[in-house]
Amino acid sequence: MNGYSQPASSACENPVLTYDDLKKNYVPVFTRFWDDQSKVPFLFNRDKGVWISYDDLESNTNKNNYILQEHLAGAMFWELSGDRTAELIGNTYSQLNNSYFT
Repeated sequence: MNGYSQPASSACENPVLTYDDLKKNYVPVFTRFWDDQSKVPFLFNRDKGVWISYDDLESNTNKNNYILQEHLAGAMFWELSGDRTAELIGNTYSQLNNSYFT
């Protein structure tokens, strides 16, 4: 069981998780799964009953490729301050700028 499509409670241990926090404290200890339909990862901890959807480099790259494939005018992202090392926004910037301006 990966927690996908399971009933959820309204209780939330920590309602705001930054990308940096996820990488440091959750990715190493939760099990990572991949939803191939939406092309995003999610984490699940069966013992705690916690399920977390998020973006990582793989899903970010997929989204950037979609933008390029469909000739869209840009990208939107949520919460820039949560990616303090600019891993995801840097990836988007590099992919889109290298493709549009080369």
